[in-house]
Amino acid sequence: MEPGGISTESSENEEREIEDLVSSGSTAICGTCNIRKPLRSKHCRFCDKCIAKFDHHCPWIGNCVGYRNQPFFVTFLAASSTAGIIFTVFGMYRVTLDPNCPPVSIYAFLSLFAYVGFFVWNYTHMFATMCVTGVMTCYFFLMMLFHVKQVISNITT
Repeated sequence: MEPGGISTESSENEEREIEDLVSSGSTAICGTCNIRKPLRSKHCRFCDKCIAKFDHHCPWIGNCVGYRNQPFFVTFLAASSTAGIIFTVFGMYRVTLDPNCPPVSIYAFLSLFAYVGFFVWNYTHMFATMCVTGVMTCYFFLMMLFHVKQVISNITT
């Protein structure tokens, strides 16, 4: 999805005005694109274009996050967080279905150790996968909270 690129087309009068602004050292002109930049826009060195309301260039989506696609990016973070939580819950539930699994009680601290020990010993690959997924889920969840706060505050990074 287009993040909100700024058009490079300009009239002859605008081009003369831009040249005057560039020669005077104005920061309202992009030095790479040679166009007038609106407020909160920035030139992305990865996409090689100016982006309106630029937030950041995201390696997860391979695109800039800007004016037009910020809501979609926050939705992506929310969906990734939800998928990670669902995967973790179903993984833990799958282990409890094993007839040899020790009973789990939230109130008995030692039963949690027995459950984790059983999980690690009998389901090593699932445990390792869930650990990686848990870390990534925490990362996506914190990023989502951070970006929701930014959307509410109407600011960018």
